[in-house]
Amino acid sequence: MAAAHASAGIPREPERAPIRVDTLHRMRPGRMPEVRPIQVRWPDGRAWRVERIVARDEYTMPGAGGLVVRWRVILAGQLKTLYQQGDTWFVRARKQTGGDRT
Repeated sequence: MAAAHASAGIPREPERAPIRVDTLHRMRPGRMPEVRPIQVRWPDGRAWRVERIVARDEYTMPGAGGLVVRWRVILAGQLKTLYQQGDTWFVRARKQTGGDRT
């Protein structure tokens, strides 16, 4: 798929929350390696298996480091959006709504 030139709602740097994603790398003769997320790990240690990949879209982000891949995946039965920029994975950070959330 060709990369689209658009923001596509991709979070800017201050709106990003880094996450760790375990990936599966598949090599196919004559093609670029295929990378797929298989498990998402939050910084607090919680982890979820990627149940299904719904969509994968590529976007070029001038001034933001080039190519960003937006993944729409099912985690714990819910549709979630992950972003990948090179080896870095992130989600949109939740906005704090006053007070301490415990």
